[in-house]
Amino acid sequence: MQWEDYRIMGARYPTVQMLRSAARLFGIASRGAHMTAYVRTDGEMKIWVGRRSAHLITYPGMLDTTVAGGVRAEESPFECIVHESAEEASLPADYVRANAKPCGAITYIAKGSAVDAGNPSMMIPVVLYNFDIELPEHIVPKPQDDEVEAFYLWDLEQIKKAMINKEFKTNCAAVMIDFFIRHGIITDENEEDYLEILTRLHRPLPVPTSPSAS
Repeated sequence: MQWEDYRIMGARYPTVQMLRSAARLFGIASRGAHMTAYVRTDGEMKIWVGRRSAHLITYPGMLDTTVAGGVRAEESPFECIVHESAEEASLPADYVRANAKPCGAITYIAKGSAVDAGNPSMMIPVVLYNFDIELPEHIVPKPQDDEVEAFYLWDLEQIKKAMINKEFKTNCAAVMIDFFIRHGIITDENEEDYLEILTRLHRPLPVPTSPSAS
């Protein structure tokens, strides 16, 4: 995966791109896409949560969103979700294409991770495009590649407890919080830091993200 190219956001020409593993060294904003799959049983919402494989370099064994991946230079965030859904979760591509719904994006500045051991203070601008999909009970995510160990169908209380215990990969917790806000699970009435949370999920990035801003 590290040999894939990222598109340089903000470049005037869409063909300008850089090796994914090198992009962070130049302060280039990375693009990712996440999809949260959920089901409704007897009026209750449950969410499919993935567990990352133990052999991964970053966040091994931690909880993840249903489907996620870096957006390749030559594809859109939606196309990323379609192919990652098949590769990671064995979800039918035709169903994902017809039912996955784009739900905006979150933006943040990430600190250098385990792969940046030589420069742990590195700051990386990130854009994550979010998608939701409601699955019927007969479509069950199953690990297809070696990046996901298992999938769990959890209710909201289980997910909240796991987030409080810091069991989720950091940016996946942010994606889940954004999902909770969009679905009215976290509101201004039940969360005193509601506006602060909204602001932190949509931080202005210190790099161009569109050609007009470059």
